[in-house]
Amino acid sequence: MTVFKRGKRIPKDTLKVLSRLPKPSIDKDAIRHKKLLVLDIDQTLLDVTSPRLDVNDPETFLRPGVLQFLQNMSTIYDIGFWSLSTQKFVDEKLQMLDLDRLGVHPVFAIGRMHTIQFKFASKTHAYDFLAKPLQYISMLTSYNQKDILHIDDNGLCTLLSGNNVVLVRPWYIAEDSDMGMYFGFGHSVGRDDRDLEYLGQYLTKIRGSADYTKVLHTNWMRDKPIPWTGPPRLVRIVPVRKADMVAEKAAA
Repeated sequence: MTVFKRGKRIPKDTLKVLSRLPKPSIDKDAIRHKKLLVLDIDQTLLDVTSPRLDVNDPETFLRPGVLQFLQNMSTIYDIGFWSLSTQKFVDEKLQMLDLDRLGVHPVFAIGRMHTIQFKFASKTHAYDFLAKPLQYISMLTSYNQKDILHIDDNGLCTLLSGNNVVLVRPWYIAEDSDMGMYFGFGHSVGRDDRDLEYLGQYLTKIRGSADYTKVLHTNWMRDKPIPWTGPPRLVRIVPVRKADMVAEKAAA
């Protein structure tokens, strides 16, 4: 079991694992800026979990403002996509975003096969999860880690990305979407969501930062008209009661 907290150096054995991951395709022609945005897809840019999903109707799966967000950000940042989905589904979801029409050319678009399995222990729980360490991206490309921002709704899979993470609220098109346990801010539901609009404003504001590893992004929503839920929590769990712990030990 590896106990790890955000901001610490990645363990050396983890770096060895990263070096053995398959090498993805990197589009060097898409590298135009010094800084890179690494974007998650599911619940960050779109939601394909609702039974009302219609691939021919973007209103049933695209997060409000996502197309304008991608278009605007691509003028000041390079764009890469990193998802926990399989590569097949990553490619399908990017087609749903219609990047060619937007003029957005990602440096890379990678999925689950480019993540590592990692374990995290809290005081009461242990979590075995897939992680997206940003150091893997700096190993593959010419970007320095101080110039990379990781945008995601999942605080657990970004645990190894240090202070470079900007967490957003996970978004769902409707209450009938498949909402799992979230590891970060509380979720947002429906077409009234404006988080990507405000995120774009924030990312534009900090684009001149010399070193993203020294900028804390945990409270970026505080000055935005987004319902404030406090700093993102790594896990959202019901505290374990002492009585339950005693009963569990007795049963063992």
